[in-house]
Amino acid sequence: MKLTKGLFRDVSFEEQPNNTWVGGKNLVMSNKYTELISEPGFTTIASNLSGTFIGAIKTPTDIIIFSILDDTDANSEIGLIRNGKYSIVLKANLNFNTNYPIFGEYYYNYLNELIVIFSDRHNTPKIINIDNLPFPITPDKDMLNSADIFKLEMFSQFETPRFVLSEVIESGGNLISGIYYLTIQYELPDGAYGNFMQLSNPITIFDTTSSMPFNDIVGCEAGVITGKAIKIKIDNIDIKYTRFRFGIVHKSNSIINCYVSDPMYIETNSNKYVINTIDGLSTIQLSDITVKSSYYTKIGATKVLKDQLWVADVETSDELRYQKYANNIKLEYVYSDEVGLDGFRGSYKDPIMLFNKKSFMPGEVMAFYIRFRYKGGNKVTQAFHIPGRQPNSNDYATADEEGLTIKSNAKRFHLEDTCTNHELSYWENENEVYPDDDEYNGAYNYSNIPIVGGVDLRGLKVRHHRFPSVKYLHDQFGFVGLKQSSYGHTIYNTNPILQNLNSYTKILKFNFSDGSAGDMSLGNMVYTNNTQNVLFTDFNFYATGSMQFYKVVNGNNIYINGKALFKITHNNTVIVEEEILTHDQNPYQPTAFAAARSEDISLNPGDTLTAHLSFISNEIGNNAYAIVSVNHNSYFNIYIRPDINNDYIEANITSKILGVKITNLYLPQYIIDNCDSYELLYATRDTDNSIVLSQGMLTQPLSRSSLMYSRFYEYDLISNNKSFKPTHITCEGYLPHNIFSKTNFTFDTYTGGKKYARIDSSEYLDTDSKFGSDDNQYREKSIYLKHSDYSNPIPGWSLTKKVSTQLLEDTDPYMVHGVYNGILSTLYSLKDDVYYNYSNQKISTTGFIIPILTPVPTIVESNSIYGGDVIVGLMGVRRSIRYYNNLGIDHGNYPNEFRYVYNLFPIYSINNHLLRYRGKQLDQKYYPSFNYLTETNGLGEGKITGIHPGGVGSLWETIKAAYGYVALYQVPDYYSNIRDYTSLNNIEPNIVFNHNIIFNNKFPYRIHKSIKQQSDSRFQNWRKFLPDEYYESTSSKGRIIALATDGEDLLILHEHTLLVARGISELRLNDNVVAALGDSNIFQTSPIEILYNGIGAVGCQSKFAVVEFIHGILIVDRRQGRIYIYKNMAVEVISDYGMYSFFEANLQYSDASLGNYIYLFDDGDVVLFDDSAPVEYTLATLDQKKIIDNPYTQFGIHATWDDKHSRILITKKSISNDTLSSGSFTISYYPEIKAWGLFHEYIPLMSLYNKNGVYFLHSNAIYKANAARSNFYFGSYKSLYIDLVFNTPTNFDKIYNSISWITKYSANGIESRTNTFNKITIFTHDQFSGEIALSTNVSNDIENLTKEQFFTKYKTNKSNFDSFNIRRVGNVWNYNHLRDILTSKNLDLIVNTDIDILADNNLTLTRVWDEGNLFISPFIVVRLELNPTVMVGGEYPIVQFKILDITTTSNVIRR
Repeated sequence: MKLTKGLFRDVSFEEQPNNTWVGGKNLVMSNKYTELISEPGFTTIASNLSGTFIGAIKTPTDIIIFSILDDTDANSEIGLIRNGKYSIVLKANLNFNTNYPIFGEYYYNYLNELIVIFSDRHNTPKIINIDNLPFPITPDKDMLNSADIFKLEMFSQFETPRFVLSEVIESGGNLISGIYYLTIQYELPDGAYGNFMQLSNPITIFDTTSSMPFNDIVGCEAGVITGKAIKIKIDNIDIKYTRFRFGIVHKSNSIINCYVSDPMYIETNSNKYVINTIDGLSTIQLSDITVKSSYYTKIGATKVLKDQLWVADVETSDELRYQKYANNIKLEYVYSDEVGLDGFRGSYKDPIMLFNKKSFMPGEVMAFYIRFRYKGGNKVTQAFHIPGRQPNSNDYATADEEGLTIKSNAKRFHLEDTCTNHELSYWENENEVYPDDDEYNGAYNYSNIPIVGGVDLRGLKVRHHRFPSVKYLHDQFGFVGLKQSSYGHTIYNTNPILQNLNSYTKILKFNFSDGSAGDMSLGNMVYTNNTQNVLFTDFNFYATGSMQFYKVVNGNNIYINGKALFKITHNNTVIVEEEILTHDQNPYQPTAFAAARSEDISLNPGDTLTAHLSFISNEIGNNAYAIVSVNHNSYFNIYIRPDINNDYIEANITSKILGVKITNLYLPQYIIDNCDSYELLYATRDTDNSIVLSQGMLTQPLSRSSLMYSRFYEYDLISNNKSFKPTHITCEGYLPHNIFSKTNFTFDTYTGGKKYARIDSSEYLDTDSKFGSDDNQYREKSIYLKHSDYSNPIPGWSLTKKVSTQLLEDTDPYMVHGVYNGILSTLYSLKDDVYYNYSNQKISTTGFIIPILTPVPTIVESNSIYGGDVIVGLMGVRRSIRYYNNLGIDHGNYPNEFRYVYNLFPIYSINNHLLRYRGKQLDQKYYPSFNYLTETNGLGEGKITGIHPGGVGSLWETIKAAYGYVALYQVPDYYSNIRDYTSLNNIEPNIVFNHNIIFNNKFPYRIHKSIKQQSDSRFQNWRKFLPDEYYESTSSKGRIIALATDGEDLLILHEHTLLVARGISELRLNDNVVAALGDSNIFQTSPIEILYNGIGAVGCQSKFAVVEFIHGILIVDRRQGRIYIYKNMAVEVISDYGMYSFFEANLQYSDASLGNYIYLFDDGDVVLFDDSAPVEYTLATLDQKKIIDNPYTQFGIHATWDDKHSRILITKKSISNDTLSSGSFTISYYPEIKAWGLFHEYIPLMSLYNKNGVYFLHSNAIYKANAARSNFYFGSYKSLYIDLVFNTPTNFDKIYNSISWITKYSANGIESRTNTFNKITIFTHDQFSGEIALSTNVSNDIENLTKEQFFTKYKTNKSNFDSFNIRRVGNVWNYNHLRDILTSKNLDLIVNTDIDILADNNLTLTRVWDEGNLFISPFIVVRLELNPTVMVGGEYPIVQFKILDITTTSNVIRR
């Protein structure tokens, strides 16, 4: 029969199809499947390699090999097969591990350089330019600098920078007005850029300058070119990188535009940079900055499709838990730093002050959070809620009678200050409680060990933090006053340290024979930070003196040339180095020198700052000297500042600002190990979660006849026409009757009888409007408040006219009855709950990145933290008031009975009204920027009250004529658009910890795609994975093992099913930044499950057996014992083509083999036990062991396509007791004829193919297939054989007489007619011929011996027959001595599911051939074998062997 139908075992041998076979090894189907030939052997590409293979990636022309080395200095090797040769690319410490095989993808860039990404689901993914490494190496391929290994990281890691606003330069720039946020992104080794780092706090830019009068320094409209520039200092720059560029977020009129700067070179880890324009910079989207590329620490599957890298089964850094510890953090308020009220520097007009020290609102409730920044800069933790302090009896005391009218069940904490010392006041929500979840049990840590002082919050009401009121702060510390601090002399020291250097003369001898270096540290020039805090310093070095160089020759001084260098080192890093002078003018006279330098730098605890003078001579010799004299006026001064920027205040009057300090902060070891810094955040206030509506001045009633109604002048509400609903108002203190100034800054303690008053109703009172029986005629817009108590509506009204109803000049004929102008008051909207659902809030960050310093104290306490949402400054209003004389006589109708009054008073405000600016129209003015009475700005002691503004020719007359005004009250205050100036650091999205949301760091069902790799780009775009371009696949069919593609569709291979995503070229993306937090659908339609059956079909557990080839995609389902080929939305079950039973029995690993080893299991990872295994791993169960997919070391299946023979090769490797088990095999499949081929003797560690052929990795060598003498595998010859079933006619017993076959045999290209098979075995279930050696020499005896001689020779001596037992007639070889010599008949010799179907049962063969029985059976199995190792001329020939046909003759026994 012709051998054309392949290996087939799924029927009984009685029904075996014709032209098939049931076994065989080391043959291939050839000549379009009409014949079998001996399989070509292997040539050696490389041998005796020093490493252990653990991975390989093929390209069309190259193969990248990954190996483990036994070398502590370089434990990993990357090699390359190119042009038929293996070469080492790199040896480095890459932490390759025998438990984790390496896989990956590749592309060739525009320079045809090979770029490879690789992963092992254990180490972080890497990317490497094979042809152009990003760092230098030695001739032996070792790294010159092992620290450069970071350049291979696919997801680059960075140090977290800290931004310090040094200065807003007021000339020479070209910045457009508005708000700027800065960030940086580092340039990667390939020239691409990593993620942008965190945004800085907002930087305010407007067109007025600090040299102007304070009241003229205001903001401006959007789009104004200001002439300014930003000088930003960046600390903790990552010096691993060479360059970075700025990302610039510009907000103008609430419109955001973003830019990137040109690259900036990195010289030190701390430097200053100037941003002077955004004109001409490249524009980017805000999402380019705020939406970070996803960062994965592990990748389990990869595939390239349409120039994009698709990854699956991914992990990020562990999601760190911290809420238990956050439950116990304590916050304190700080109220010591000052802000200027009437001078630019140090005021809230100063961009530096706004950047560093925005205040928190007095009396307000705030929800605070803490989060940590991971080392590597790519991730932050969730923001963990910091509960307010525990309550005490004072907090829960019932409110007074007035308070109970505001809230029927009010406690003191609802309405009053309950703070003490620096402890914040108490607050709890009425209707929100902490979940009954262990995260809120701060009494025990995550190991269930008690936490000293820890609190269990479960079931308790949610607590927040309330700041003290202005009244409390004023009574305790003072609210306003004259300037207290001066630059550089606060907090840590009161004078500059290390002041004057002693004068002296020293002789310095050079220490090196080449005279190239000498170093002398002048006295007291070293400062070490011995505190536990980061110190922010300004140092000033000044030294004068003289120097002279000489050398001693034969006892004589010979003067020589030299030079002096000045340098400053921070720890061991030189941050300043300058040449002072060169001593070559007059060698016989000392030369004077002078050195001066000023710098600012932050010093961590233990840091050292040193100033040096270094003297260098160009003369060679051991006897070179320098005479150095230092004058007494030399000094090295260090000023230690309280904050990251100077606190210089140029104002005359100041107020204080509210900040916070973290205490009782415990950092567990896992936080220290994984994170490098932390920051404080807070929930952004809005009308729903804020209880403070506004702060302003409370003044006289609407009229003397209605004391229930009063006016409230403020900014936050009226400027935006916000809807509001106040519940009560509190009085903070009395404001003076004049404006605030350096001679009049009185703020008197409030002494009224009431602490607060209920507000029954409120409304905006429009200009010149009626209100019931009272009116607002001839008056400006304000807020009216209706009070609950007619007789004493507001605390203080009844105190003998303590608050005046009129305010006149001293020259006015009518006397001033009151002492005060009004009451500084805070308007509240009391709520039962604020920040309801504290785990779902919009978050703002304070912007202070606080480094985790080592050694870490047991309990950490931070410095003062600002970055709140309010400013404090002087607000101006213009009022129109009715007045009476001292006898209470009315002066009649308007305008005689009215006066215009200007007031200026300090308030805390969420809006930066200090930067309010005039409009373009003449009447668009406001106070204090303009005073209509004086037609000047409003500060100073000028006229602030009067009857009529201006006169003939005045600006007022011009305005009246232009706009038709009759009186000044008709001119509205101009508020301008200052929304930008209220900006907070909340542009970037933040996630608050929510115990109901499980934040995994392992995503076994996720598929994520990178941005496209452009063919002409030098950048490695596969690093960037936009966070919303992923898909969460089904979680019910096992994790994703592999990805594959046919060029159009993406195959998602789960453990237990196959999904196919179609239409990849059309993606539906979500532009919402917040979508990054959810599941985005990157496919046009949901992936389709192939062969859906509810429990999963077409599974995959062997990623290395997934093969994309011209006929489809091969998939091996080891657990179901099936093999598939996918093509065009369908799968073909090729294991059913006659081999179903075999694969069902053999694809899975045997329990016995797995049982020989101890494996450990942890969340999807199964590893072979060794001493370094983590203790948290558990012993793997048998089912868990079957997850193993590692053909390089233990168990695994891999496959490859052999284009030369149009076949698939599938290898199953199974180890038992450190040797290949009988369950290991390699088998071939021919997809064009849908037939299985044969088994193959070789079991490589890995098989790969490309255009150059098939390659095998085995032991410590690399081989190429189809390239050498037949059956020569891995350095040795293997025999070939074929097992054939003869059963025709079927279903009849037959006597088998002879076997015939046609073969062709050639050696070294010469055909031999005397060579063919050299062994034969015939068997059935219970009949067996034994293995018979065949010899062609018997043909000669037949021709030359008589019949009697022939039978005598062969009958009396079986060995003679064995030697000469086949003959050839023409092309046909014949064997006709079929005898069964098996003694025992109680055995079944055939095991149809074994690789070798002939069982090895220690058969007893007692009969000699001539005593054997005839083979009588419905079938026989004939095994014909050839051992090609016969030497010719003393060496092994190159043998080619073909099997063309095999037949039998038999006689049917009819019964």
